[in-house]
Amino acid sequence: MESPYRLTTINNPYNPFDEYDKWYAFDISHMYNTDGAIARCLTTSDELPEDVQRQDWENALNTVLKWDVFGIYRKVTREDMKHWTPINLEDYLNKK
Repeated sequence: MESPYRLTTINNPYNPFDEYDKWYAFDISHMYNTDGAIARCLTTSDELPEDVQRQDWENALNTVLKWDVFGIYRKVTREDMKHWTPINLEDYLNKK
């Protein structure tokens, strides 16, 4: 199942679609574990129809966003990533 959406943090400079290994290394090295947060919200199975899996994926992303108390996650598409500029997290949090 391929979804048009991914989650990333505002400070991750890598594209989660095209540079997944670098994106993941950055994510884990900063202790976000974005994939783990998504996985905890998923209730789907490979045995379910693709449309059900896709909806569950989007629901999981939206749940992570809903509980993002620091506002550091963004739901992005491939098109969004063409214009992506990471934000300095320390500056961002100090403005909140």
